[in-house]
Amino acid sequence: MKRYVTLFWVFIVNYFALSGQPQTACGTVVSAHTDPLTGTYSVVGQPFYRQVVADGYEYSYGVAQAQLETVLVNDETCENEPYTENGFDIPTSEMSVGSSNYEHYTKNAAPLGYDRLAKLVLVVWPTYASEATEMYYGLLPVIDGSEMKNGEDYHVVEGDNIINYHTIHGCDSVVTLHASLCPYTVKDADSNLYNTLILDNFCWTKSNMRTTHYFGDAHVAVPFSKVYHSYSSSLNVAELEEMFGRLYTWYSAVNIPEGSDANPPLDSDGFVRGICPAGWHLPAEPETEALFTHTADELQSSDFWLTGGGLNTTGFTLLPAGKYNSSTERFEGLLTDAYFWKISGSSFSEPIAFCTAYYCGVLMPVPDAYPLDAFSVRCVKNY
Repeated sequence: MKRYVTLFWVFIVNYFALSGQPQTACGTVVSAHTDPLTGTYSVVGQPFYRQVVADGYEYSYGVAQAQLETVLVNDETCENEPYTENGFDIPTSEMSVGSSNYEHYTKNAAPLGYDRLAKLVLVVWPTYASEATEMYYGLLPVIDGSEMKNGEDYHVVEGDNIINYHTIHGCDSVVTLHASLCPYTVKDADSNLYNTLILDNFCWTKSNMRTTHYFGDAHVAVPFSKVYHSYSSSLNVAELEEMFGRLYTWYSAVNIPEGSDANPPLDSDGFVRGICPAGWHLPAEPETEALFTHTADELQSSDFWLTGGGLNTTGFTLLPAGKYNSSTERFEGLLTDAYFWKISGSSFSEPIAFCTAYYCGVLMPVPDAYPLDAFSVRCVKNY
C-alpha cells in the first residue's frame, strides 16, 4: 500500500568561527507520514545526534526515530455482535447503536517494535427487518416488516418460512415465520373446490360448504345435510347447492351423532374439524370476533339479497342461504337471511351461531341456537 511521507528537518546550527576550532550544529527532527487510503499516520521524533566533520566544520544532524505510531481506524458493525477486528475485543455489552470512540494501546507492536495507539471510530448500526412492500398472497399474516423483531415467531405453524430482509447497512434480521399458507383453493371430502380469501389474517373458504362426507379414509357420510329447496325458485336443487351450499345441523357440522351430548373430536391442532377439509376447522372465537368488526355491507355478496346486496369490500361474499327450521320442518330465509355455525370459546359442545339479514347492518349472535336446526358452514384454515 502506498504511503506518502513528509520529512521535516530542523537544524539549529551554532558555530563559532574560532581559529582552528571545529564548528558544532545541533539537529532536531520531526517525522510524519499519512496514508490517505487508511487514515493511518505516525508522528513524533527525537533528537538523534551524529558527529560529522566536513569542510572544516563539526556538526550534528537529526535522524528520525519514531517512538509512537498512532493508527486511526474507521469501521462499522451491527448491534448485538461483538467487535473483534483491528486488535480490538469489544463485547456487545459495551456497544450501543450510534458512533463511539475506542482506544487500544500496544507496546512494542510488530513489525518495527514501536509502541502503537490505535484509535477506533466505530459506527454501530441497528439490526432490523426492512419494511416489506410486496403483498404476499397466501402468506399469513400479511407482513409489515417494521413490526418484526429478530428471533420471534409470527402467527401460526405450517413449516418454517425463513425470510432475510436486507437493510441498507447489511445488518439483516433473519426472521423465522411459522406461517399458515392460504392456498388459492381447497377441496372437501367430495372433491368440491372452494376459493379462499385472507381476511383479518385468517384464511377462509369464500363460499359455504356443500360436502356430504367427512374428510378421512373411511369417507363417512354426513348424517344431516340439506339443500334449500323452494318450489318458488327458478333454480333446481343442484344449482341451489352450488350457489348457496348445504345446511347442516350442529351435530353433523361438528361430526358427532345427532342428539349426542359428546364433545366434538379435536384434530391434532386442537380445532374442531367437523365437515371441513383436513387442516381446516369450523370458525372459533378469534376468527368470528374479527369478522364481527366488519359491517354486514362489507361482508355481503353484491347480489342474491332481497334488496340487491352489499358492497362486499372484504371479499367474504356472505350469501343469504337461509336455514332449515327443524320444528316446522321447513326451509326459511332464502335471499333474506344468513346463519352460520361457530365454535364457542368456552365449550366445544355448546351450539353457537351467528346471523344477519337483508335489513340488518351487522352480524349478530343467534340466541339459544337449536342444534337440530340446519345452518351454513364456512371453514378456516388451521394456524
